[in-house]
Amino acid sequence: MKTASSEACSNRMQPNGASPQRGAAFLKGEGKTIKQPFSRDTVRLTAVQVAYWASFCAVMSYATVFLLSLGYSSAAAGAVIAAGNLAGILLQPLCAGLVPRAGSARTVVLGMALALAALAGALCLLGRLAPACAALIILMYGLLYTMQGLLNAIAMELSNAGRRVDYGFARGMGSMGYAVCSWAVGGITAAVGAGALPFVHLALLAALGLCMLLLPKAGGTAACGALPRQEGAFAVLKGDRAFTPVLLGCIALFMGYNLNITYMIQTVTARGGTSGDMGAIFAIAAVLELPAMTLAGRLLRSHSAGTLMFCSGLGLTAKSLAIAVTGTLAGLYAAQLLQPLGYALVIPCTVYYANRVFPPHRRLAGQTLMVAASTLGTVLSAALGGLLVDALGVRAMLLFAAAVTATGTLMLFLSARGRAMPDGE
Repeated sequence: MKTASSEACSNRMQPNGASPQRGAAFLKGEGKTIKQPFSRDTVRLTAVQVAYWASFCAVMSYATVFLLSLGYSSAAAGAVIAAGNLAGILLQPLCAGLVPRAGSARTVVLGMALALAALAGALCLLGRLAPACAALIILMYGLLYTMQGLLNAIAMELSNAGRRVDYGFARGMGSMGYAVCSWAVGGITAAVGAGALPFVHLALLAALGLCMLLLPKAGGTAACGALPRQEGAFAVLKGDRAFTPVLLGCIALFMGYNLNITYMIQTVTARGGTSGDMGAIFAIAAVLELPAMTLAGRLLRSHSAGTLMFCSGLGLTAKSLAIAVTGTLAGLYAAQLLQPLGYALVIPCTVYYANRVFPPHRRLAGQTLMVAASTLGTVLSAALGGLLVDALGVRAMLLFAAAVTATGTLMLFLSARGRAMPDGE
C-alpha cells in the first residue's frame, strides 16, 4: 500500500519526470471536465511575469534614450546594447550552473533580483558618469536576459510538481505589463527627463524581488531526495542532436522578428508615420498577445509543442512578409493582427518544448539554450539590420527579415514538427 509521500514521488517519476496533472487548470471527473477556480499560484506567477517584463521594458526599451542623454552617439549606444546582449549569452550558462548549488532556480533568481536592484541603485548614485553608467547598463542587460530562462524553468518546475499554474495566461499578462510600462515610462521621460530612468529601474526591480519572495516553492521535492544534478548546455546538445537544428530555427525566427521590431521607426517614417504611430503599433501587438498566449496554454495540453512552434513560424513569416510588402501606414497597423499567430504563440511553445523533450536533469539547460537562441537572434538583428538599412534601404532589410523567418520556419518543420507531445501521448 502506497503512503502519501511515496505516491507523490511516483507521480513525479512519470516519463520526463512530470506529474500526470502537469499543473493543468482542469480536472477530469465522471466522464466530464470540471473547470477549477483560478489558482493562487497562477496569480503569483502572473505577478512575477508582470514585474519582470515591466522591468525588462524599462531597462531594455529605454536604454538607448538614457545613453543618448549621457552624450553617446547612436552608434555608441548600439554598441553598448549589443554588449549587453552578449553579456546575457555568457551569463546564462554560468547562472544556470549555480542552481544545483543553491538548491533551486528560485533562490538564484532572488539573488539576481537583489543584484539588479543594487545595480539600479548604483545607477541612481552615479548620475551622469557616462562610462560607469554604460557598464552598469551592460550588466543589467545581461542579468535580465539570463533571468528569463530561469523564470521559465521555475514555471515548469511548479507545473511538473502538480501545482495548477497557467503559464500562457501569466506570460500574456507579462506582455500587458510591458505595454503599460512602455506607456508610463514614456510619459515620465517626457515630463521629467531621462535622468528619472534609474529611479524607475530601482522601483520596478524591487517589486520584482518582492514578487519572487511570494512565489511558492515546488512542493514535495524533499520527499523524493536530492534534486537531480543538472547537465550543462554542451552535454545537452551532445545528448540530443535533434535539438541543434531546432535552436538554429529559433535563432532565425527571433532574428527576423527583431529586425522588424528594432527598425520599426524607420519602417513607420518611410510610410509617413511618426514615433506615436510606432508606440501605437507596439501597444496593439502587446494587447493581442494576452488572449493568444492564454489560448496557447490550452492548446499545448493536447498538441505537440514542436508542431505548434512550427505553426508559429508560419505566423511570424506571414507578418514579416506583410510588413515588407505593404506601402501604407494602415497596412502596418493591419499586420499587427497576425501577432497572435506568431510571437504570441512561439514564446510558450519554446518553454514547453524544452520541458517535454528533456529529462529533469537537462531541462534547465534546455530552457537556458532556448533563451540564448532568442538573445543571439537579437544580437544578429542588431548587427546586420543597420548595415542593410544603410546599404540597401528599409524595404530590402524587411524582405531579408521575411526570408530569414521563412528559413527558420522550414528548419522547425524538418526538426521539431511532431515532437514534444503532452504526457501520455
